[in-house]
Amino acid sequence: MRSRSTNLGFTRSFMHLRSTGDDVVEVIGSENFSRGNRGTSKAIESNGYFVAWNWDGRRAEVVSEPWGFAPVFYHSSKQEFIVSDRISEVLARLRDPEYDMNAIAAFLRLGFFLGDDTPWRNIRAIPRTGRVEWRAGEGVRIVGSAPKPETCVIDRRQAIARYAELFRSAVAAGVDGPGPVAVPLSGGRDSRHILFELVSQGRSPDFCLTAEHLERANEDARVARIICTEFGIPHRVLRQPRRRVQAERWKADATNYCADEHIWATAVVRGLDLEPGCRVFDGIGGGVLSAGSFLDPTQLASYRRGDLTATASAICSRWSGGNDSVMKYVKPKWREPFGRNVALQRIVAALEEHADVANPLTAFYFWNRTRREIAEYTFSMLSSVAVPVAPYLNKTLVQFLLSLPAEMVVDKRFHDETIHHAFPHWRHIAFERRVAAPRRTFYWRRTSLELAASVALGRPDPLTARRSIAMQGLKAMLTGRQWFLSYPLAWRLYWLHRVSVATADANLGVRGRFRREVA
Repeated sequence: MRSRSTNLGFTRSFMHLRSTGDDVVEVIGSENFSRGNRGTSKAIESNGYFVAWNWDGRRAEVVSEPWGFAPVFYHSSKQEFIVSDRISEVLARLRDPEYDMNAIAAFLRLGFFLGDDTPWRNIRAIPRTGRVEWRAGEGVRIVGSAPKPETCVIDRRQAIARYAELFRSAVAAGVDGPGPVAVPLSGGRDSRHILFELVSQGRSPDFCLTAEHLERANEDARVARIICTEFGIPHRVLRQPRRRVQAERWKADATNYCADEHIWATAVVRGLDLEPGCRVFDGIGGGVLSAGSFLDPTQLASYRRGDLTATASAICSRWSGGNDSVMKYVKPKWREPFGRNVALQRIVAALEEHADVANPLTAFYFWNRTRREIAEYTFSMLSSVAVPVAPYLNKTLVQFLLSLPAEMVVDKRFHDETIHHAFPHWRHIAFERRVAAPRRTFYWRRTSLELAASVALGRPDPLTARRSIAMQGLKAMLTGRQWFLSYPLAWRLYWLHRVSVATADANLGVRGRFRREVA
């Protein structure tokens, strides 16, 4: 098969293959691309981060390590293949982007995507095998399989010791490398475990940084300051942007329209932009794998007895506040396609994939929320300004923690006990406290006005009821109420508005782009 390359001087990362007949494939963009820690098997095992693709004239191969955590997106047919680590690059080259109704319905309730879903039916995220191949005339093929470890038979004390040992090795494997080392430090467990290991191994970070909060009390900054003072490590507290809607707009694209969280991370990205080449130890995966995050005994029981509908309903309520009020601000024609029953069916299908493992609820969250939402911070936002190191994604460690029975971690003390076991001399440093969030009436009034103005005066939006959103935003501004919807639903609604605008932009620009590329 012959390839014909079109060099347009692009610096953005994408590859677009089109079969033009007569055994010829036209190539636009980069035939070979790699970003992250690809190199030795040790680097892959310990840091767990790289994205790569390659076209050899007959076959395109796309790889994301580990197991599809590093975001990469593709569109495929038998005659065309588009791939990029930025979903906007794929969307910009689609002739007819179509909404994925099931995926959007689930996202509006959960705030994260499931499996390989994206907002668009003809764009997929790389699967959790981390590998796909494409050939002209054949289409795409998923390669490999994700791990499904057997249940580990081990007592709690042995499990804690094994966890501490494996984590120590994971951090040690990621210590060596050029550039300064930083730890985004909170008041919780994951970043503390990383910091303690770095200090104990004689490689204290050059500095720690903590983002302030606007929606809750700043316990992270308080506790992180205590820890850094204990070890004499420079500590920086980063202020959040005061223009929330503007930051949300940037974040939507930065997270590939796949997350409702991470607004706090805009401050971290801005702070690290001043430290070129910095290696950042991030705690992705630690909470869900070892601290029992989101592990609910009632949901676990219904999951194990096979009542997936009840499990899906409980999960749906957990992430949507038990109501469906967001639908009031969606245009009537979309309320059924984006309805709760549609969302439940999609969640049930995702639950089925993990029903036969040691800790199915943890596996569901790890392979969906952690891989599809949290990874957008670590491997999209953070990696744009630094080199992320993710010790909790060490492959040996992940498979061990996923093999533990749910009963081992359901009390949410397993990670605490592991940290105290590994570092008994530092157990006097307390974790963050539950403190009521301060009232920031002026901030919420201004943000409400910004949202109302952004939606009412912004681009046309066929999905959301713009007038209703604008009116409710104005009411919230005048009354000083924190929000006209509960916190997560408000920003999911704004996310839907941005998805609609991105789709409209793609539809407007694609014809001109294709005419230029084939000229």
